[in-house]
Amino acid sequence: MRCRLGERAAWEQLVRDWEPKLLYFVRRLVEGEADALDVLQQTWLKVYRRMGTLEDAAALGPWLYRV
Repeated sequence: MRCRLGERAAWEQLVRDWEPKLLYFVRRLVEGEADALDVLQQTWLKVYRRMGTLEDAAALGPWLYRV
């Protein structure tokens, strides 16, 4: 929820914590490392833009995978 308030440190922590998990997930969906990294970057942009729509912090994990 600190990300929703615009705390940069919170955003950086979110990326550090979730990037390996999301990259593992994306690698299973697309072929090639470059494509996986592109999809991951697009995902983070969408997450950043949609952070205000996350209503329940406990639902963060499933919400990230849906984005």
